[in-house]
Amino acid sequence: MTQPEKSIKVTLTAAFLLAAMGLSAEARHSEKAEPDPVVVVETNKGPFKMIVFRNDMPNTAGAFLDIVKNGTYNGTTFHRYEPKFCIQGGDPTGTGHGGTGQKLPLEINKRIRHTEAGMIGMAHYPSDKDSGSSQFYIILGPQSGLDNDYAVFAKVTEGLETVFTLRKGDTMDSVFLEGTKKESKKEAKKSAIPEKDAAEGKPKKEKDNAG
Repeated sequence: MTQPEKSIKVTLTAAFLLAAMGLSAEARHSEKAEPDPVVVVETNKGPFKMIVFRNDMPNTAGAFLDIVKNGTYNGTTFHRYEPKFCIQGGDPTGTGHGGTGQKLPLEINKRIRHTEAGMIGMAHYPSDKDSGSSQFYIILGPQSGLDNDYAVFAKVTEGLETVFTLRKGDTMDSVFLEGTKKESKKEAKKSAIPEKDAAEGKPKKEKDNAG
């Protein structure tokens, strides 16, 4: 074998080994990353499910999952409804002014945006982006004006038709991790008359500077 041929062979072998090592490392990373969990929300209008982006939004998603696990959301109401904008709940007091007492720093992942109905974000006071706690909202259509100001940490994957029927005063009867309890067979009910709510701790509309 001539020197150039030997050099080319060694270079190709090294490149192959490096590529194999990279694939191996990626495979190990994939094995370590657990699948994002699914949360079931059973409401008085019927159930819906959401995938919670624990791998991409670990702080916000982690805090939300802790609240789910300790049962705080069970029996709470949706205290705010804005037609074509969002439905919001998760306040233990039901007033729109409460939370768990913790304050979550704003967490942004630019790959996860308010692109479509069913995206779920953590609400906070408009004057303090690091005041998220337990209140969350589900958008009813694309809301790009909320991007970079609110943490999107989940997405409705089943039962979006149920979400569209929810109104102020409807309840989250049971909220739990999929597989941890038997799901009810309740079907979605017809929607109620739309209402508006000006509670604080809410996401603002694109053209709403009042918060």
